[in-house]
Amino acid sequence: MKSILALVAVLAVAGLLLLAPSRSGSENDALNLPASPEVSTGLGESALTALRSPNVAARGERAPVQGASGAEPADAVSPELISVTVRGEDGLTGEPLPGAPFHYRKGSESCTGSLGPDGTAQLEVQPGTRLYAFRLMRTEAYAGSKPQAVSTTAGDKPEVVLQSLVGGVLEGVVVDAQGESVPGSEVLVWNYLNVQTDPDAVAIADLDGSFSIPHVGPAFVASARTETLAGVRGLRGEIDATTRCEGLKLVVGPTEVFEGTVLGAADAPLEGAHLKLSSGLNSRSSRDSTSVHGITTFRNLGGAVRENFVTEADGAFRLEGEPKGHIQVRVEAPGHVGDWLTFETKESPVTIQLDQGLVLRGQVLLPGGQPAEGALVRYSPAPTNTGVQSNKQTTGADGAFTLTGFDPEDRDEAFMTVCLEGHAVAGVEPPVFDSGQGESNVVQLEAAQPLAGIVRHPNGEPAANVRIEVDGGGRFEAYNPFVGETRTFESAAGVETVQTDSNGHFTFLYRRKGAAKLKVWPTSDRQKWINVEVPSEEDHVEITLDPALARKVVLLGVVVDAASGEPIPKVALLPWISSSATGYALDTDEGAFELTGLEPGRMKIEINAEGYADQEVIEKDFANGDHDLGTIRLQPAVHASLLVVDLEGAPWTSGGLRVLDARGEVVMLKNDSGMQSNSQQLHGKPLHLRGIPSGPVTVRVTAEGADQDVAFDLSQIPDGEIARITVERPEPPPRASLVLIPLRRTALESPEEFIADLQAALDAKDQAKLARTVEALVAAGPREDITIRAVSKEGYDAGATVSWNPETADFSTSSHAVTSRSTGSSTSTSSDSPHIPFPFVQLTVPVHEGAVEFEVFQGKTKVLTQTVTIDTSESDQPIILCY
Repeated sequence: MKSILALVAVLAVAGLLLLAPSRSGSENDALNLPASPEVSTGLGESALTALRSPNVAARGERAPVQGASGAEPADAVSPELISVTVRGEDGLTGEPLPGAPFHYRKGSESCTGSLGPDGTAQLEVQPGTRLYAFRLMRTEAYAGSKPQAVSTTAGDKPEVVLQSLVGGVLEGVVVDAQGESVPGSEVLVWNYLNVQTDPDAVAIADLDGSFSIPHVGPAFVASARTETLAGVRGLRGEIDATTRCEGLKLVVGPTEVFEGTVLGAADAPLEGAHLKLSSGLNSRSSRDSTSVHGITTFRNLGGAVRENFVTEADGAFRLEGEPKGHIQVRVEAPGHVGDWLTFETKESPVTIQLDQGLVLRGQVLLPGGQPAEGALVRYSPAPTNTGVQSNKQTTGADGAFTLTGFDPEDRDEAFMTVCLEGHAVAGVEPPVFDSGQGESNVVQLEAAQPLAGIVRHPNGEPAANVRIEVDGGGRFEAYNPFVGETRTFESAAGVETVQTDSNGHFTFLYRRKGAAKLKVWPTSDRQKWINVEVPSEEDHVEITLDPALARKVVLLGVVVDAASGEPIPKVALLPWISSSATGYALDTDEGAFELTGLEPGRMKIEINAEGYADQEVIEKDFANGDHDLGTIRLQPAVHASLLVVDLEGAPWTSGGLRVLDARGEVVMLKNDSGMQSNSQQLHGKPLHLRGIPSGPVTVRVTAEGADQDVAFDLSQIPDGEIARITVERPEPPPRASLVLIPLRRTALESPEEFIADLQAALDAKDQAKLARTVEALVAAGPREDITIRAVSKEGYDAGATVSWNPETADFSTSSHAVTSRSTGSSTSTSSDSPHIPFPFVQLTVPVHEGAVEFEVFQGKTKVLTQTVTIDTSESDQPIILCY
């Protein structure tokens, strides 16, 4: 162990260095499938209840829906309700499906119903009710239907048409962790990726562990269990009548009890802490692939079927029937910072310590200085314990508010809004948090400048139920990745939207004084709106819904098959703005399309269609008006299974893969897990990829900083066969283990002299001198987060971060190694101790030509570039980075 690490050990013994191991992870482990009474193939009675642990309360009963035979007549419907018609049809004949069961979701509520004798049912709901995930449930005659949603705008008479699908036959075998078949296992199948309902089918595995379940799909989830074993590896994906299910396995394994205690501040037991297991259904990795296109594996169902566990007064929890091995759990409690934690079940019982979050308190005042009762205070970003605590609060008679449980790491991006009818929406950025000294936020509201108006159709008739969005000019600096821009005060407060009444009138009561901007939607198409500027002196506007104003940027073109020249009937257009895009599904007219309503600006236009490779058409600045993209020729695409092997035939277990088309352009690839990327990671198994152009392509394999191209013609590979691509493994560069010490030059009186003395002490392993240097090291360490990168001509080889905590006056570090620079992938991520008295980072890096170049960033600003000669024979070589 070299000098700097020896110094750390000395300080630890002396009590100067506090090492607190942290738990983190991204494995998705957790499933509880306890035994249930024997059920037959078909919809088992209350099968979902049997999936839950006995010590967890079941969800509320799902609300049945009355079929058409028992529905009230239309004239009996309350005038404020709207009637939604659900219609079921045979997907092959178009005939009605009387008595067919169906499922849907109403908000967060899961509901079921059955169709009447005429194959329809009526749902009566309030306007604006969120209805979605309508689907026919599986029967012995068909697989169900694709899920659909429906709009419930006032005045509409919506209808949902559900067409039955034949589906496919799911076949496979249930095995244990050793690969031995498990006869008599229960196989549970959901014909939808949402497993928060009873399984659509429950079958019993044969004596050889095999199972065969008809009418499965189009999307499905499957898992298995026995009385003593839980599902540890399930199946999910898409299946139809043409799918050949060869080599599919459901894996079961032993269970254990996972229990422990949740503690809060001062090690006090936390009552009311919520524990939620992760679900393997959320994983999206090429490592989940199987031998069947469109079907992937997942670790287990975990939290997808188990309710949250809530601790009692002693803070204790006990989760029974968990698969043995990794378990990942989300722990939240009011007033504390929630976190994902990873354990091994053999560690049980465990103690979970939650940090007390930041406290945000203050008072809202009226323009005259009186307390503002009933003001709504919202904070963003939301606290890490949103499952148990809200990020908003209404003030009482004293105008006061107190919000707790916020993560200290979010303080730099924090803001809050205050909203009270008749007053301008207020924004505070950043708010002041209470550090124990009673810090508080005082927000004095201003009188609003209400904005009223009327919206008319071009013929002068009032336009009812028109959506209008208001931007009063106030914006937060924090960037919102979900909307691709900074947020307005109105949107952050949740008051940006108003809707016209039956006479076309609207009023916005929270307007700030000054000019405002309106977005007005002439139709229900959320992507097409009219922009209206409101001068500061105006308090009333009249708006005419001129469809021409909503055309803005118009894209025209024709899409054809590059091989046959035939028009393609359905395409999707993706205008990329920066790093985000909204897809537009278009039905073409003999290949011709028109897309209207895009905002002017720089866009990269991508187009794709089922069965064809995605294609980037053009990138440029678009002004309002028509833009003809000409004839776009899409290359037919194939589904291919690629396996990269070395000269000895051994599969590559690391590295990256890209595919280039005949033009040399990188192709966007989609794996069976649904992840789309321009590169895929190699992991020793075949990659099942979609979207590869049929015909000659170039397969580029990257490892150890070297690219190797192999010409390949996938049209020559028979369907179902694996294309083996032979690539010689490159010689890896030597690697060195380093200890990085970042220091601020401005914090040193004589930087060059200090660095020379420190380097001499490190080289001589002079522990006494190093110990005397600790105070100077602490003082010269970073006082804000920095990023360190080791770079080569191919890109980043490794990276690290150093964070300074001013409240505890110590540092935390993390580092990661990049194994494929051209694909930007990182494999090993390690978190060092979060409490160290001076900054140092252990990092292993490849050494190119005997040297490593380091870059140091403060935020996005590069503050240092330094090239260091490395002795690869020396372990834990110290490197001083003075910026």
